[in-house]
Parts: sequence; C-alpha cells; structure tokens
Amino acid sequence: VLEGGATLDPSIPLSEQKDLIVWMRTAALPTFRKLYGKIEQDLQPNDQILVTLDNNYNTYSFNGKKKLVLSTTSWLGGKNDFLGIAYLTVGGMCFFLALSFTVSFFSLQFIIALSPSFKAAFSTNMLAIEEDKRQSATARRNGSGGFLSDEDLSLDTPLPAPN
Repeated sequence: VLEGGATLDPSIPLSEQKDLIVWMRTAALPTFRKLYGKIEQDLQPNDQILVTLDNNYNTYSFNGKKKLVLSTTSWLGGKNDFLGIAYLTVGGMCFFLALSFTVSFFSLQFIIALSPSFKAAFSTNMLAIEEDKRQSATARRNGSGGFLSDEDLSLDTPLPAPN
C-alpha cells in the first residue's frame, strides 16, 4: 500500500509549521531542492550523521523522487556562486553610476556658481526659452493653431493683455 502525507498538528497554526511551508512553496523548475534544515556546527572528518527519513508528503501522484543532499554554502550563497557574483556585480555598477551622477551634478553646480561666463550663457539660454514660451502662448491666444505669424516673431510687439 502506497501512502503519503503527514498529519498536521492542529495545535500549531499552519503559518507556523515551517516544514509544510517549505514543502508547499512552488518551485520554478521541474527539478528542485527544498531546504529542510541546517547543521549549525562545524563537522570534522569521520563525523557520523544519523538521518531518519519519513514519507510525510506524497510525491507518488506525479512520479516525484525524494533524495537527501548534504551540501555546503559559501558567503555568496548555495551550490552555485554565479547568482551571488551577479548580485555583487550589478550592485557595484549601480553604486558606481550613482556616485558618478552625484559627482557630475555637484561639479556642474560648482562650475555654474563660480563661472560668470557660464552663468551668462546659461541665463541667455533661459531667456531664449522664456521668449519661445511667450511666443507660443501668443500664438495660441491669437488662434493661429500653433503656427507663428510674422507679427508673432517680432520681438518689439508687446504681449496682448490676458482676457
């Protein structure tokens, strides 16, 4: 008789039954590993580990297999260092870009504050932008549909009073 499935302890809420939570978490790939536990102490060569396996969760319906894997982890993560290295690389690049953007922003502010010629050129450019905005507003008020007439391009023409 093939049986599977453990009985849950009704005195413990489901949200606190960690073995069930780990087992029920959906895996992304058809072959997967699910962490059952950790050995929190250093093992010496020739140390013996006694493991008792119980068939608590059924895998017969989908021809699943259960295996015991003892593995080590490094400071970068689990069995594959690629993901840890990728995270460190992307994080380092983000930090470098943030630092370079910050330095360029503050250096531009410093140049603007100290350079009168840059300040004059910048203010002249801003005046041209403001004049362009005024001309666009005048064209909309005159009903030219966004196209400027020769009168609108004249800098001597005063702006009409708002309605």
